[in-house]
Amino acid sequence: MAHLSCHMSSVLVPIYAIALFTPTIIKNLGYTAAAAQLMSIPLYVCGCISTIIISILSDKMNSRGPFILLGVTVSMIGYIIAYVTSKPGLGYGAAIIAATGVFPCIPVMLAWAGGNAGGDMKRGVVLAMVIGIGNLGGYVSRSSELNGCDVGMQYLLLIHILPTTAIPSGSWHHPRLP
Repeated sequence: MAHLSCHMSSVLVPIYAIALFTPTIIKNLGYTAAAAQLMSIPLYVCGCISTIIISILSDKMNSRGPFILLGVTVSMIGYIIAYVTSKPGLGYGAAIIAATGVFPCIPVMLAWAGGNAGGDMKRGVVLAMVIGIGNLGGYVSRSSELNGCDVGMQYLLLIHILPTTAIPSGSWHHPRLP
């Protein structure tokens, strides 16, 4: 459970970064007020579509870790593009790529946590703890923004490493691990 709580916290840092910095990117594109609000929609639509597709595939294949790795890799590509560019248009495209990769990770992680907890009571407690501890990612994202730190990439690398350590051990260490 601590493993998945760390995942959730790490995934929420990039999601909060998308939510916090998208208005700045859109403002730099020259949009204001209502038009800027409308320009934030494509990020969330692409994130929603990728979430639905990845969730369905994850359930059909009964596998969670590889899909988390895929989402984090796509998201990391988006964040690398955003990090190296100074053009607002390219930054907007990078934000869409990052959202498409990171949004599906949350339901897949929650399914992973719920599937590994036996019994309704345990499952409820595990999901509550994973979500509760995971929401600390919002604090990390906000405090890093206020302090001028760039921790988003470090957290994406962390989420890339954690499922990699869980996949090879498979059912030998975790008999309920899909």
